[in-house]
Amino acid sequence: MLKEINGEQFRELLDHGLKNLRLYREKVNDLNVFPVPDGDTGSNMILTLENGMSAIRSGSDELDTLARAFVTAVIFGARGNSGVILSQFLKGMCECFYDAGSIRSEQLSAAFEAGVACAYRAVAEPVEGTMLTVLRESSAAVASACKRSVISAIDEAIAVFLQAAYVSLENTPELLPVLKSAGVIDSGGAGLVYMFEGMQKYLNNEPIENKDEEQSDAHYIDYSKFNPESEFALGYCTELLIQLLKGKQSFDYASFKDGISAFGSSIVTSYEDEKVKVHIHTSEPEKLLAFCHRFGEFLAVKIENMSVQHSEASRLYLSPQRSASAFGVVAVSHDGVMRERYLAMGADVVIDASSGYNPSAKDFTEAFADTGCSVIFVFPNSKNAIFAAEQASGLYKDARVIVLPSKSAAECYSALSMLDFDSCDIEGVTNQLMENIVSIFTVTVTRAVKDAVYDSRSIRRNDYIALAGSRLLGIDSDPFAVAEAVCAAVFEKNEYSVVTVFLGASLDAEAGEKVADIIAARSEYTDVDTINTRAEAYDMLLSFE
Repeated sequence: MLKEINGEQFRELLDHGLKNLRLYREKVNDLNVFPVPDGDTGSNMILTLENGMSAIRSGSDELDTLARAFVTAVIFGARGNSGVILSQFLKGMCECFYDAGSIRSEQLSAAFEAGVACAYRAVAEPVEGTMLTVLRESSAAVASACKRSVISAIDEAIAVFLQAAYVSLENTPELLPVLKSAGVIDSGGAGLVYMFEGMQKYLNNEPIENKDEEQSDAHYIDYSKFNPESEFALGYCTELLIQLLKGKQSFDYASFKDGISAFGSSIVTSYEDEKVKVHIHTSEPEKLLAFCHRFGEFLAVKIENMSVQHSEASRLYLSPQRSASAFGVVAVSHDGVMRERYLAMGADVVIDASSGYNPSAKDFTEAFADTGCSVIFVFPNSKNAIFAAEQASGLYKDARVIVLPSKSAAECYSALSMLDFDSCDIEGVTNQLMENIVSIFTVTVTRAVKDAVYDSRSIRRNDYIALAGSRLLGIDSDPFAVAEAVCAAVFEKNEYSVVTVFLGASLDAEAGEKVADIIAARSEYTDVDTINTRAEAYDMLLSFE
């Protein structure tokens, strides 16, 4: 039995949880409720954890330092609903380890409960039968076992958590009808189970198959972006491993840390076995190297230009004309066509979310900073990006950030077309945007990636499915038959003056004309506009106004 764990062991717990979750990425992704290609829960949880782990893989082994660094990174790296909820649970948990040197079972139990409270607070309308329920019931089981003195070791606490998680996960369809109808368990809850299974494997000394999916270092960098007039304001991310040597300048760790503080920020150091690890962001790496060289020789040196890193990693597109409005606009785009449309319509910054990419909280905060505005309207344009945008709005302190509940390109497109950029009445603009988004009726047509039964209706792989939120409006192997079914259902109850048809990458302009004819046959006085996008997330998006 392991009575307590230190910082290094805590890092291994998290790392093994991530490694095991990677093994089951596709299995978790496939647990999406609808048989459409939007299953990304596993990927979002993995990317969130990876961002957290990137901050603690090197540097100090002290629990307090690790916990603080991990919290910051995992919060900023959170992606998708599942990633944000996971990051909030880990935040609440890790904050219990600040100023602590080790963790015992009773501390871990209290941390679990703090994490659950933090996760629930992050969700405006918590839904039971999701990963929130799995977290709550599993943490409660550990707390109960601790109070009854049934457990007194870390491995016992993790075992109790897992056993309760298995039961809770299997019960999620009974709490959430949409899961039961689709015949699946909650995907986020499944991801949690695999993560904690990885932690248990570490405590039991069980190996985990190595499935590192990190990109090769031999990736292409477009250095043509830089020229003699380029600004390199971000400095260098510098990491050193120094072997202290006799005959060199005498070494005092406290004085050393004070000395390197003059060279930069984001400093993390550790000292063990006459070796010193240094991580620092500095604009003058040559001076840092000269200072450190006084004490020994370098076993490893890594210096990376953060301006280059930012250029390569950034998925932000800025408007060439800076906003002169009383507010800025940030929008998320899932294809290049809509990205350029948003910029042309007045967006200051567009976050590229093509190819299934879900923006992180860090993506949003960087976009907020790039607007240079004191008030910012945000269009997440996906239910999977709203949580991350809201989390980022709480992290960003230099502006008032208003996250709008846009869940598709259609809502953003309509809202931007009606937006009064000359208005200084922020409350009036907010109300108008909210009213505009709520008034739009949107239907998504996409293809099933697997056989399924939903609402007692059979869906076959490659069928076209029309969804209005969670409501199924049509199923057919022919996209135009589905469009017919949608129009029949929509125009039977309401009249709309404008319909915009967004065509995905799989359909061409001729298909758009056919859909326009179908709409005109149902309502001859309705204006129809078609936009050919390169979106992969849908085949058609129909917006009724």
